Amino acid sequence: MIYHNIGIDYQGLGQHDRALEYLEESLNIRKRCLTSKDPNIARTLASIGRVYVDQNNLSTALIYFQQASDIFREAFGDTSHPCIVQTEEEIRHIKSQSMPSV
Repeated sequence: MIYHNIGIDYQGLGQHDRALEYLEESLNIRKRCLTSKDPNIARTLASIGRVYVDQNNLSTALIYFQQASDIFREAFGDTSHPCIVQTEEEIRHIKSQSMPSV
């Protein structure tokens, strides 16, 4: 949890590389300590996705958000759960940004 929060703080400061370091470490710890479908893993995946959005690396962000969405859906089931709704909104936003202009 501490690594996750420090990563979020670095993201807020615009220090994206440092944010990714801490968030990746948080993800590694959570994967070692929690089940693979724990919502806390999904929260960290989504946080990493947000950093990649900030860096305008939308293709990588999309991968992280999709992984988070899969875990949230398995953990909560109900598609109206706020974590699922927010993650799906992030995915739709990225896809709309990625579509070529006509």
